[in-house]
Amino acid sequence: MSDTDNIVKGLESAANFDSDADVKATTATQNKGKVLKILLIALAALCIAIGALLKVGVLDIKPLFEANQVENEHTAFLEMGEMIVNLDTRGKGPSLLKLSIVLELKSHNDVQRVKELLPRVNDSLIFYLRGLRPSDLNGSAALYRLREELMLRFNLF
Repeated sequence: MSDTDNIVKGLESAANFDSDADVKATTATQNKGKVLKILLIALAALCIAIGALLKVGVLDIKPLFEANQVENEHTAFLEMGEMIVNLDTRGKGPSLLKLSIVLELKSHNDVQRVKELLPRVNDSLIFYLRGLRPSDLNGSAALYRLREELMLRFNLF
């Protein structure tokens, strides 16, 4: 055998090797497709079963929604309006904070009681907010702390 024959046989065996890899890749792709089809069919069957159980009345989700509605019927909201407060900048120029507060109250009966206390609540809030620096309000953690501090001050009244 000459060198040319050896090269030709080597190329043929390399071509066969590539075709074996292609067959394996094609088989793997086909298996993934079959698994995906089975999963989609199972998901569709599960959705149909849940829908049938809801239709027949075996599963009842209405009480979940009704509980939220009953809770919301007793909840009242009170808008305090906008506040603009000058922050403590240590003499570096004016820096203002503009915020709007909405209070969530447990019942409509509390609205009138809170309205009577609103001037004292506003005074307490302004006193606290004027002591803040702009750096105290940077980031989501700082806003969370501000919210917690405001809630603490509201609950004092």
